[in-house]
Amino acid sequence: MSTKLKKVGQIAFQRLLDGGELSYGTEEFSLWETLLGGTEDIVSPDESFQEYCAAYYLTSLLEDEEQSFRDHLEKIESVGVQKMISLLQFSCGLSERAANLILSHEMMHSEDKAAQILTMERSSTKLAFKLKHEGNLECEGLEELTALGSYLESNMKPPPTTLNVLRIKCKSLQDIKALAGILENSKGDFFKINIMCFLSDQGNEMLQLLEETLTTAERVLVSKRFTDRLCTCVTICIDDQSHYDARALSVCITGLSNHIWNIKVGGTSQADCCTLIDALQGCSLYSFSVCGVDMLSRVAALGSLVTLSLKQLTLSSCRLQDDDIDSLINILPAGHAFIYLDLSDNEFSLDAVKALIAHCRSFPYLCHVSLTGTGLNEDHIKQMLQQDLPQLERNNEIGLYSPFRYSSCDDIRGLKQRLQVSVVNPSHWLRIEYTLWDKGNEEAELLEKEIGKLDRWLQSRLELILIVGKLYHSTFDVERLAGSIGRISKQVERFVLNLLRHQEEIDATRILNALSGGYSLKRLEVLGVSLQGRVADIHPQVITPSMEGLSLRHCQLNDNDIESLISLLPAGHGLTELDIPFNNFSKEAMETLSTHLQSFPNLD
Repeated sequence: MSTKLKKVGQIAFQRLLDGGELSYGTEEFSLWETLLGGTEDIVSPDESFQEYCAAYYLTSLLEDEEQSFRDHLEKIESVGVQKMISLLQFSCGLSERAANLILSHEMMHSEDKAAQILTMERSSTKLAFKLKHEGNLECEGLEELTALGSYLESNMKPPPTTLNVLRIKCKSLQDIKALAGILENSKGDFFKINIMCFLSDQGNEMLQLLEETLTTAERVLVSKRFTDRLCTCVTICIDDQSHYDARALSVCITGLSNHIWNIKVGGTSQADCCTLIDALQGCSLYSFSVCGVDMLSRVAALGSLVTLSLKQLTLSSCRLQDDDIDSLINILPAGHAFIYLDLSDNEFSLDAVKALIAHCRSFPYLCHVSLTGTGLNEDHIKQMLQQDLPQLERNNEIGLYSPFRYSSCDDIRGLKQRLQVSVVNPSHWLRIEYTLWDKGNEEAELLEKEIGKLDRWLQSRLELILIVGKLYHSTFDVERLAGSIGRISKQVERFVLNLLRHQEEIDATRILNALSGGYSLKRLEVLGVSLQGRVADIHPQVITPSMEGLSLRHCQLNDNDIESLISLLPAGHGLTELDIPFNNFSKEAMETLSTHLQSFPNLD
């Protein structure tokens, strides 16, 4: 059977390269007939089976000569990775050696998504850590979802930075079933999960299963203490092929109100769209988008969707006219925290556009307004937006999400209000950089108090970078400061501590040891602070199990500190980055450290 598989695989491999229709001679037909159980009528064997046979043939080449395998990879590169992705997936599943060679091949250098999918197919820890740590992973279709599910079930622990954002497209019930396994086996590894669900002719069943899936996954993950709450961004896409009950969608959103909900409607009838809008009354949506639906004289109905949570509104190619601008102004309250408004490809007069822009002046956080395709001079419209809505440029320059750089008590006091309108992209961290100045203790305690006022949803998206160093010894108490920092670190999802030298030498070891055992640190950075001969004084608990990065730059370290550094870093730690440049180490000392670091599975 193995010999026949190889022969059939060789034929299939060449057919896949050629991209033509499959055709077989008498001998080839006989081989297919044998493999397919004596079936009499064979027009074309299933494409997936062809790809499997081709992969079987490809991996079998490694039994004899690796160079032949590499030559075949060159052929695959010539036709493109995406065209041959299924064959490559099967190959990775059949052989880790093949997977290693495939992922090491230069054709994969620009194929980040493909490389991730192939690695998941193999479920290999060794291969996983060769991936670029881009932070995003996208899966579409049952095959990719199944591969990801297998990857997670293998109990691998990928580097924390590799799976910050998972984007999944579900177009069928089977896709959502695969999603259920992914969420339940994720162990909280994903910072953010973006689900785009395209409702099919089984829309009601998809919504019901999606609600059950998210509810069950949250219960499982919370019970196992992987997370306090599962927070996903869910986009429901509806078109003229979708068959669903609008009330079922409303129930789904209401029952999962802690998630971020986006609705996209395109190509449906006006009646169906208005039925949906009525059903969604009272639901907390982040964005609502209608494209290619006649909404003439029906804009007022959207008023029921304009809640405090709504940040984005799109009405594109909806046959809107001037009267609809008046309706829009009436339903969008002045001072609302809108960030995005798209009214492109409608027909408005210049007076109507001026009225809309005048109203938009009251939206302080507005980042984007689109009025293209309205029949007006687009350069003139662009100029009006720039002149009359200065907040557009300002908000895009400073960004409403990352990083916020604060350095005063006044900044801290406005933290809650700013963050509540700052989730422009739900996939981003809300990153705060705070520099402690001459009121170190008071500032840290106020920061702790204000972060404590935030709801858990916001706290779970916060990365706090606390910069300590612009302090004088006389202005702060180390133990008091450490207490505040320790409590703050438990309030936010990610905590980074940065110790800098500034004017006076700070006692880094004293600060660190005051924190030992009482905080959850993702990254520690020490810059320009002398630690020569003092690494041994740092308490081992400073290097927490959750730590991802350690940077000791310009710290005057030398060979005498290497053994202390090795003792501080436990073997097998999950550290993903160690940065120790601009110190005074010999080649021999670095080799000793490198030997110790070989036990760190996640280290680049």
